Amino acid sequence: GDEDDGGEEDEDDYERDTEALEWEEDLVEQVEYAMCRMYEHHGEAFLPSLDQLLPWFSERLQDIDPAQQRLSVNLFDDLLELGSAGVGGTPLPCHGLASRFAASLIQCSRSDDPDLRQAAIYGVGLCAQHGGQSFTPFIDDAVNTLSFAASTPNARSEDFEAGTDNAISALGKIAQYQAIAPVQASQLWTMWLAYLPLKADIPEALLVHRQLCQLVEANNPDILGPNHSNLARILAIFSQVLETDTCDEGITRNIRTILHQAQAGLGDAVE
Repeated sequence: GDEDDGGEEDEDDYERDTEALEWEEDLVEQVEYAMCRMYEHHGEAFLPSLDQLLPWFSERLQDIDPAQQRLSVNLFDDLLELGSAGVGGTPLPCHGLASRFAASLIQCSRSDDPDLRQAAIYGVGLCAQHGGQSFTPFIDDAVNTLSFAASTPNARSEDFEAGTDNAISALGKIAQYQAIAPVQASQLWTMWLAYLPLKADIPEALLVHRQLCQLVEANNPDILGPNHSNLARILAIFSQVLETDTCDEGITRNIRTILHQAQAGLGDAVE
């Protein structure tokens, strides 16, 4: 009977742990909801209140359980998303958020847990896109971490591919939205283009494939390459993207316009 008792005790412990985690998740969700509403109403005037709560969230990030760490990362992502979407179409300032969250998000981007890694990398991309100069001190660390995530042997594995899609997207956001040296931007665009198309994270893939169209239409020299040497690669990406979930009507229209211009350009070159 002793062994049975031990089994029951283990079961009781497991149930208690599960209930405790669920209770904590509920609490975090309520705090998160309140913080998001405060941010909506007060903008960056709410940052002093955030600073009072941050130590609690930072403590979660030190936990060995990725589920605990994800509670904090999800809050950071939600606040950054809210800031970038803004209220009534007007973006809320994200500089204060990026300066507070970037280091933790970069740290969690190195996690072996696929869900935590993806959520953290997504947040790094938001910081790069919307953080302005407040993200500048974190650029080198972010580029190293994202490049590593995108080039590990398991980067394209089923578990990690969505996170890798986010890493490539984030590198593109650093290249486009951060003031970096032209040489570094060129290196990032080369890595970005080499990895496309994205396939695993559909929302991120749509953003990135739209971004590719915009860069081609703007004649970005790093994307097109010297003497348009990357054009064949770009057209190959378009052919893989068309009529998939990673291409919408707008992207399809953009691709058709680019193809038409490319054919016209080739015609001129032949003449």
